[in-house]
This record gives sequence, structure tokens and C-alpha cells, in this order.
Amino acid sequence: MAKKQAKKIVKRQAPKHMERSKSRAASPSRKAAAGMKAARKSRPRPPALATAVAEVSASQSTLTDGQCDNIASDSVRRITGSKREYSRSDQLQQYGVNTDQQCRAIVDLIIGDPAIGVGRYDFKIVDASKISGLASSWTMGQLANTIQSSAIPV
Repeated sequence: MAKKQAKKIVKRQAPKHMERSKSRAASPSRKAAAGMKAARKSRPRPPALATAVAEVSASQSTLTDGQCDNIASDSVRRITGSKREYSRSDQLQQYGVNTDQQCRAIVDLIIGDPAIGVGRYDFKIVDASKISGLASSWTMGQLANTIQSSAIPV
């Protein structure tokens, strides 16, 4: 019985899988892989997309041209249902804006709608006097430029 216990102890002291790992650990490819893993762990993780967008918005002092184009286009399309391709040189009439009531509705979306207006980029329009003069003869570029000059960060 003592012989069986002695054999078990010997087997526990030197298992086969330990012998294999020693030979692999000495290979250069294992060392390189271990070094790469350590380097990966030390790098900071990039922030999530939502966090990154919020950080960019928080650091902006004015809306970009693209953001203003998006706001203008989305607001006009919501009111008119137009599928016309966006062009800064097109007049609002070409998108179906024909009445003062539609112009006021577009202004309300730009100022007050958090999903379509300036609020989606964490901006607001306090002095609406510039944008309240919106008319169907304005171009999309005029509307976008007016949004840009009127909007301030929240």
C-alpha cells in the first residue's frame, strides 16, 4: 500500500502537462505572444461611441456645416415629406415649403425637437429672431447658415 501512495506522490510532483508547457515556454513565438498580450492589456480602452460623440459635442463651440445641413434637411423633410436630394442651393419651395405655417413648423422643430433640431448635438437657440424670419424663398444653405450662427452650446 505504501508503494501505491509513493507512486501517486511522484505523479503529482511531475505531471505530463507541466513538462510540455516548459518546452513551449522556451520557444520564441510563445515569448513574443506573451509580450503582445501584456502590451494589449496596458493600452487604455477607447471610449464607447456614445461617450465619444458626447465628448465631441461638449467640446464644440459651434455646430459644424454638416450638422447644420442635417438639421435643416431633416426639419424640412419632416414637415413636407419631400424625398428630394439635398442641395444647399435649392430653395425651400423646391422641397414643398409653400406657407408661413410650414416655415413656423420648421423653426419649431429646429429649436425644440431634441431628435431633429439643434438639441441632438447638445446645442440650443436662445435668440430665435434670426431664424424666425424663415421664408419659402430661402435656400437650404441660408437655413443651415442661420442655424449655425444662432446655435450655442447647452
